[in-house]
Amino acid sequence: MDAVPSHKHCKICGISIPPEDVTCSAQCQARYMANERSRRLWVWAFYAIAIFLVILLAVSTHL
Repeated sequence: MDAVPSHKHCKICGISIPPEDVTCSAQCQARYMANERSRRLWVWAFYAIAIFLVILLAVSTHL
């Protein structure tokens, strides 16, 4: 069996790329960065909602 050279795959389109890269092109890089911004926004929104619900629960038990 032939050894497969060290590589990984583009996080957007799946094309084989060198191990030190994250994406294969500028277009995939732009989509990756947009996806990461969106993901971070959703994580912060989840934390904000969780904190709001904890505060609401704490306030409602003291009434």
